[in-house]
Amino acid sequence: MKQKIDSAKWFIDAIKQRQHTLLLTMNAIMEYQKEFLTGDDTNLKPMILKDIGDIVEMDIRLFQE
Repeated sequence: MKQKIDSAKWFIDAIKQRQHTLLLTMNAIMEYQKEFLTGDDTNLKPMILKDIGDIVEMDIRLFQE
């Protein structure tokens, strides 16, 4: 029973970490593309994973899981 509880806690923590990473990433993308998202279609910036990875200070390999 203890092993199942520990496993469930680990799973919940993993989901919370994923949620945190997604929120950081989405906020970084929104900030990076702010001008485009406020209605100016001509200001869409080219963007690669490294751009967002640098902003959120994460290795881009984490985004590719």
